[in-house]
Amino acid sequence: MKRLIILAGLLAGMAAAAQTPSSTWPYLYDNFTPGVIYMDGGAKSEVLMNVQVRHDKLHFIDKDIIREANLSNVIAVTIGKDKYIPFNGELRKIVAQNDNGVVAVSLLGDFAALQETGGGYGASSESASTRKLSSVEVDGQVNQNHMLILQEKENGADLNIITTYYIIKGGSCIKATRKDIEASLSDAAKANWKTWLKTNKIKWKDPESLLKVVDFLSDNK
Repeated sequence: MKRLIILAGLLAGMAAAAQTPSSTWPYLYDNFTPGVIYMDGGAKSEVLMNVQVRHDKLHFIDKDIIREANLSNVIAVTIGKDKYIPFNGELRKIVAQNDNGVVAVSLLGDFAALQETGGGYGASSESASTRKLSSVEVDGQVNQNHMLILQEKENGADLNIITTYYIIKGGSCIKATRKDIEASLSDAAKANWKTWLKTNKIKWKDPESLLKVVDFLSDNK
């Protein structure tokens, strides 16, 4: 884990442009962007890539065709200055880190809300009844021509992003909520946890505050 943290801390580059994902462009970045995939064993690959917000997947360009990366042997990904750790086949964006672990986020598009409104937040019942999400909008970017998908970029409905915080350390990924953290603790650590929380007012949406939880977990195994 320390090797991963050190690696992530050393990686830097030009900032990638963030944008508002949509049903026709369900990606975090405005276009496929130069990035680096770091493999277990030391190999690395530089490709144009983006993060698909339906399943937190890594997509990349292969001869103008969008492909989905197999993350099973990947230890880290960078896109511009943004750093990611894969976990169970999904990317988690690093938002804070120290020697004891990482605070990361899952960034997923709220497709359920689009389906409920027929394709647009706040859409009227009349407009909702006349519009259905296409197969490409639902989950059809893989194996499609990149330029064809790019041309449809402005035709979709904006996606709200659901941000979920996680703590990653020692090969485990725990949802950063009081309930989930407590459930992961040993009986001895649970007693310390309740006392510790009284003197440490954790802001559960603040990455720097969550680093205190990372340190607690490191001290209470």
